[in-house]
Amino acid sequence: MFKKIIAFITVLSLSAALCACGGEKSAVKRFNSKHEKKLSQSFTAAENESYSLSWDSEHYRVLLTDKRSGRVWSTLPSGLQQQRYDEDGFEENNHPHTETPLTLEYVDPETLQIELLYAYTGSLKKGDYAIEQLKNGLEITYYFSKQEISVPVKYTLLADGMNISVDPNKITENEEYIYRIILSPFFASAENTAQEDYLFVPSGSGALIYPRDWSADTSYTASYPVYGTDLVSESIKSGNINNTEPVRLPVFGAKNGADAVCGIIEDGAECASIECSVGNTSYGYSSVYAAFQIRGFFSNTYSKNTVTSKLSVSYYPLSGKEADYIGMANRYRKYLTEKYGLKETTEDTALSLKLIGGTHVSAQALGVPYNKLFVTTSLKEAENIVEKIHGKTGVSPAVQLVGYGSSGIDTDKIGGDYKIAATFGGKKQLKALTDLCGSINSQLYFDFDIVYFARSGGGIRKMFDYAVTPVGQRALRYKTEFGTGNGYSNKEYFIMREKLVAAGEKSADTAKKLRLGGLSFNTASAGAYSDYADRKYYVKSGFAADYAAIAEKCRRSGLKLLGDNANAYSAVYSSLITCAPTQSAENDLFTVDIPFYETVFKGYVPMTADAVNLSVEPKTAVLRAAEAGCGLSYTLTARYDKSLMTAKQTLYHSTAFSGLESGIYETVSAYNDYFESIKNAKITSHKILGNGLRKTEFDNGTAIYVNYGSTELTSEAGAVAAGSYIFTKGEKK
Repeated sequence: MFKKIIAFITVLSLSAALCACGGEKSAVKRFNSKHEKKLSQSFTAAENESYSLSWDSEHYRVLLTDKRSGRVWSTLPSGLQQQRYDEDGFEENNHPHTETPLTLEYVDPETLQIELLYAYTGSLKKGDYAIEQLKNGLEITYYFSKQEISVPVKYTLLADGMNISVDPNKITENEEYIYRIILSPFFASAENTAQEDYLFVPSGSGALIYPRDWSADTSYTASYPVYGTDLVSESIKSGNINNTEPVRLPVFGAKNGADAVCGIIEDGAECASIECSVGNTSYGYSSVYAAFQIRGFFSNTYSKNTVTSKLSVSYYPLSGKEADYIGMANRYRKYLTEKYGLKETTEDTALSLKLIGGTHVSAQALGVPYNKLFVTTSLKEAENIVEKIHGKTGVSPAVQLVGYGSSGIDTDKIGGDYKIAATFGGKKQLKALTDLCGSINSQLYFDFDIVYFARSGGGIRKMFDYAVTPVGQRALRYKTEFGTGNGYSNKEYFIMREKLVAAGEKSADTAKKLRLGGLSFNTASAGAYSDYADRKYYVKSGFAADYAAIAEKCRRSGLKLLGDNANAYSAVYSSLITCAPTQSAENDLFTVDIPFYETVFKGYVPMTADAVNLSVEPKTAVLRAAEAGCGLSYTLTARYDKSLMTAKQTLYHSTAFSGLESGIYETVSAYNDYFESIKNAKITSHKILGNGLRKTEFDNGTAIYVNYGSTELTSEAGAVAAGSYIFTKGEKK
């Protein structure tokens, strides 16, 4: 009872701290109404052999000039640098969103509504700003005296581009608090009437938006959270969190004429959204940009504290053959190699298997309902499945074991309390499976869920160690499974962020004790969440760093990591990526899907696509994997129970191996002939040929033609049957 009282008091305290009328006065740095204005004429702030960074005082814009080509990239689209006039000679007022280098969304203290504030009209044109030259660039402080807000923004010249950054700790406010910050919304832009101009958005595998496709009287704005929706904030609204094909990579870009620019969110990606403004007829440009949420806001309640981490975007101009989405992928990969040490690999994986251990089912004893563990795949059965597939196809599959803890796939204690239920076969049978995988050169991964828990255990206390929502409540979601007997709750709690790293490290220790060579964290690798109990964790902040700490522990322990639906922060530490996205979110805004994700990682991290047998159209799933250069995957069980349909809100249908066996042998054997020709190869070119025909080329000379259409099509390599592919083999250069 005492613990419950303490927990209740804790929740009330947190709620008060997050309320608009509460919080510490020291949480906000106060605006100085007597600030000094330091204006400057146009000047060059920094330059190197290839680029220069300068301030244009006439048009209130920062310029990045490519000294080699003469191309100028600007915070104001080049076509709008001169004031336009209508047919009667009157000035046309361009939309401030287009001209502004900074847009703020702030909370009106009276209405608690989100309002817009543009630096162009609210600061620059009023002369209410200060410029300071720095060693490698400049800092502009934008003052909004009416709202009593100031935001300093740094523009730093890089060896091959420019970085734009904001330190939230240096922002000043009084009563009107900033909710989101949008940096240079039109730096990466495309002309609406240009036939070849496009915007790139990393939804799922990647998507292109052609502004030309939008009618003259239509405009559209969209926002895509980086690393998906905040799981904690979304859980307030619904128990069912939908992150179908989210943005997994913090990168975007635009092709503009003969050139292109790649934008990379280098700091604060967890707090960011990638946004598009398309078909803006009043000024003729569409754009893609980064927006950062710096404080929690939900149901007319907001936090006074902001995130503490730096927010920054780097822009890298691309020209010549690199001025397209393949060039953007190459530039982003270069960034990953420089920051995370991503390296080329000689390994590749043609097939991965996700084997489901068990799930809780409803049962009765003397009329009393309870949950019992239903074994869908014992460890012995898992061994038999792996052995059969390898024997029939000659392919050594990577194997991921999911749901082999004491609660199966259902949420119970963190990591299933780190115990393998005896009903699965125990440690002895696990060793037998491990030995088999070793003998056929197949890597085995054991899955630990370190995010969700339903009961105390594994060092985590149900009454204390939970994350907190933006409104001060315990962060939880309701399971959709039926049956809650035997003490198993229908609620799943989010582990408090402060405990996440420790839970991951404990999983690594357990994996070593079980003599496993690899492990996976399926929830943590695919989705980030906030915790409003600590300012460090607002708006998903710091999640990438948490995962990196866990990954480094695994690396020191000699463990390989599998990234299931891997976001960028987990992909860079992975020995294998499963469920690599091969399409974007279905969205009317997107013109066409592209294999951007695979272009980044192919040849560096082995990848397999979504499970063929869980796809609505299995044949199409194979085609998408082939176009993207991924291996195939299957999610399997030795037997099936309807509880799998709702377990952890995942739709596991058609998983019974007995019904899929012959189809797997046929599909995998045929596909492996193609996959052997692209093993370890990198994607060098991708073309959309029309009528459903696609072409992907690899650096060893192999090319594949994929026909998604309903009729036979002709390619350079010959006829491609409807719903099929052909390929030509090349030789490694």
